[in-house]
Amino acid sequence: MFLRGRELVCQANGEEKVLTTRDEIFLRGLHNVENVLASLAVGLACGASPDSMRETVKNFKGVEHRIEFVAEIEGVKFYNDSKATSVDAALKAVEALSDGDGKINLILGGRGKNAAYLPLAELIKANVRKLILIGEDADNITSQLKNYAEILRADSMKDAVKKSYESAKSGDAVLLAPACASFDMFKSYEERGTIFKTEVSNLNFETQAVEAK
Repeated sequence: MFLRGRELVCQANGEEKVLTTRDEIFLRGLHNVENVLASLAVGLACGASPDSMRETVKNFKGVEHRIEFVAEIEGVKFYNDSKATSVDAALKAVEALSDGDGKINLILGGRGKNAAYLPLAELIKANVRKLILIGEDADNITSQLKNYAEILRADSMKDAVKKSYESAKSGDAVLLAPACASFDMFKSYEERGTIFKTEVSNLNFETQAVEAK
């Protein structure tokens, strides 16, 4: 099983078969292509039909709080990856959205896990317009990443959503990928992601109301 160009290919018994393509995968990021390849391999080993698996891949819209598309407001797309509670998970999320035309406005922060944030530095420098920081570890994140993107502070999720939207340009993405645990401000990463989505919905409503006047 391998990726060739945009095709996900199975090679067995001297024959090749294209099982699906990246264009048929709704999920963002190369790591999710790897996940699909692994799932297809298991499916084939268990006797699933290639056609049924292809339809499943095309129709699978992802799991809540994992690079979950929330809304588009005035050309700015909002993504909820509250499950990105580690630096590595946040890195994967930023990588996944780095193939777009615009920049990323990244919401980071929460209760840190004593991990360095510097592995994010070069990816942030290349792809992030602004960092919007929340939570207990904001000072630590600032000290490590201040030379790689402009930093804004937010005192609540509502404030973070507002500032990230105000910082964005049409074609940009706003990404919640905190790289931290949620317990300083929220009961769980699920609650954090749900509140993020609620604040995006409220912002969308307010924006439409202003346009309607």
